[in-house]
Amino acid sequence: MNGLRLERLSWHQARDLLRRPDCVGLLPIGATEAHGPHLPLFTDNYLSDELCQRIAAALRGRCTCVILPALTTAVTTYAAGFAGSIDLRVETARSLLEDMLSACSRHGPATVALINSHLEPGHIQLLQEAAAAPRDRPRVLFVNHCRKPWALELGNEFKSGDCHAGRYETSLLLASHWADAIDATYRQLPPVQAGLVAKMKAGVRAFDEMGADQAYFGEPAQASAEEGERLWSVLVRMWVESILRHHAEIS
Repeated sequence: MNGLRLERLSWHQARDLLRRPDCVGLLPIGATEAHGPHLPLFTDNYLSDELCQRIAAALRGRCTCVILPALTTAVTTYAAGFAGSIDLRVETARSLLEDMLSACSRHGPATVALINSHLEPGHIQLLQEAAAAPRDRPRVLFVNHCRKPWALELGNEFKSGDCHAGRYETSLLLASHWADAIDATYRQLPPVQAGLVAKMKAGVRAFDEMGADQAYFGEPAQASAEEGERLWSVLVRMWVESILRHHAEIS
């Protein structure tokens, strides 16, 4: 079975699996932060875990995937004022990621893919820096789906930038193993189009100061499981192509 979880293996099983030359560690990365009144604080983590499972299934027979223990907290500056949000300092978040990669350099797979669903700019910058840093092992892959060409395939709401806990994320969660964690009130929520990206660039540092006093942007009421499946297919294709291209380059 592809996509075994590292934490469920004995150390003997882990040793034998991780030493395989075709082994790729899928590192689920998310955050614990407010996602509107309708989605759980763990939304980004649920999405990253779902994506890891789908990637592993798509790569079955082509490479060996192991799902690594998740990084479930991150820099969450914009949602920090909402109950339950856990905002890490940049230095702390960087250290957690680097320590995980350092452990992989000793025992882990030769390649680690950073499977991320938390889209805060400062957080993404940390992932980009980790992927670009020179290191012999592991090789680190990161694909930023907020950029072209992938962003163009993820729907109009995503392209607008007003998509925190909106139609995009709600649709993905509806088509996941955690659909029952969604509060049905999402169907009655009004759209919030407050210019999230523009206000970030202008230096506004909190969702409520941007006009999102319920910690969501976009149109969650328009979400559907059908759209979620279409979005998952794009994200899986993005990662499968990246991982296979990487394996072709190093083989």
